[in-house]
Amino acid sequence: ESKVNFAKSRIRNHFCQPIQQISKIDVQYNVIWIQWVVGHLNDLEFLQLLKDCKQKAQTVIVKDNFARELWWYDTKDGNVLRTDQMFHDIFDCAELKVVDEVEPKTWPANLM
Repeated sequence: ESKVNFAKSRIRNHFCQPIQQISKIDVQYNVIWIQWVVGHLNDLEFLQLLKDCKQKAQTVIVKDNFARELWWYDTKDGNVLRTDQMFHDIFDCAELKVVDEVEPKTWPANLM
């Protein structure tokens, strides 16, 4: 708990707004962390988000799920599950270098 409180105390700004509006934030950061939202963006919106973040931060972290073989689109919530290659292609277009990738060691069998 003390580590969590320390981390919370170090966060300067927290934004709760549509991800498409991040480009309107005029602040520089060491790190921008994007978690479980890019599936709700189309490829062009995702690419633009990465380009905007690249201008505002030294490091951009994307934490999201990916499909192993075929991409998948959920018609109920409008979420796209991209393949690893699709992520890499978009990162390349944004001229971002992937420095690390981590997969969970265990994954529930009933999840994709």
